[in-house]
Amino acid sequence: MNTAGATTHVRVDARTGLTQTAFPFREGQAVTISGVSSNAKAGFLLRVTAPNDFEQVDVVPPVTSFGLSGSPSNDGWFRENVTVTLTATDDQSGVARIEVQQTPGGAFQPYTAPLTLTTEGTTTLAYRSVDNRGNVEDAKTITVKIDKTAPTATLTQSGGPSVHNIMIDGSLAFTLTGTDTVSGIASQDLILDENRIASGSEINALPLGLGAHRILARVIDKAGNVWEQNQTFLIETSIPTIKNLTARLDDEKQIKNKGIHTSIDAKLDTVQSFLTKGDTTQATKHLKQLQDILNKGVTTGQLTDNAAAVLNANIDYLLSHDLLK
Repeated sequence: MNTAGATTHVRVDARTGLTQTAFPFREGQAVTISGVSSNAKAGFLLRVTAPNDFEQVDVVPPVTSFGLSGSPSNDGWFRENVTVTLTATDDQSGVARIEVQQTPGGAFQPYTAPLTLTTEGTTTLAYRSVDNRGNVEDAKTITVKIDKTAPTATLTQSGGPSVHNIMIDGSLAFTLTGTDTVSGIASQDLILDENRIASGSEINALPLGLGAHRILARVIDKAGNVWEQNQTFLIETSIPTIKNLTARLDDEKQIKNKGIHTSIDAKLDTVQSFLTKGDTTQATKHLKQLQDILNKGVTTGQLTDNAAAVLNANIDYLLSHDLLK
């Protein structure tokens, strides 16, 4: 029965080469039929003469799928150009063409080869297919995000715009500021001597120890592009610095009486006087005498083991690094 309510009878028998059990079409399928027409008592009659008089009507549009080259980051961003490949299937009349819309609101154009996207930022493509019966697939979209550029960043240190040496009686803070205008910043890390530190946090130099230290700054954007800077700085000492440390240790009650504090300061003043005169031999001699005073002070209980260790380490550093010249 058609949509107007009219019924057409179709005669199918063994002479057509078809039997009911071998009939390939199912109830509800639309087909076109050709054959020999005639009038019958029941109405109009169409007699099928061969199996190929039946042809299924294709009312289902094709299905299109896409593939992208490379792999995006966890945030969905690519770090390189992306090639888009479209494929379509239609199990009835077959695919006539694939169409793609490269500009939102623009016209659909025939897709003839994979498309390579090179522009940084977010690109949206629409695509669809048409089959040989003219069925048009509803358009679908692909959104591709590309960021090929590493972030920019600035590493600064307290007391100056760049990484620099400091004295062991001081403190330091590193500040890392990253910027990425395409995908955005995913992470920022500051690693001081293999230990992660917070940007802007103040750090006492004394526990770090004298000598060379490394600060690693790293900024990663959401596409996985990396900015990195690795710098070395020194924590150093001097005679005035050792005097400052002595005062700090006294405040912390690690120097037990004022007498030994006065002796340490007096010996340091003597060393500085010889250094001012350019006499490093006498300066060295008095520094070694100071170490004897420190070691004796531990034995007599006038200062703690830690106080002696801190001051001795500073004296050893001066002597072993030619800092008296």
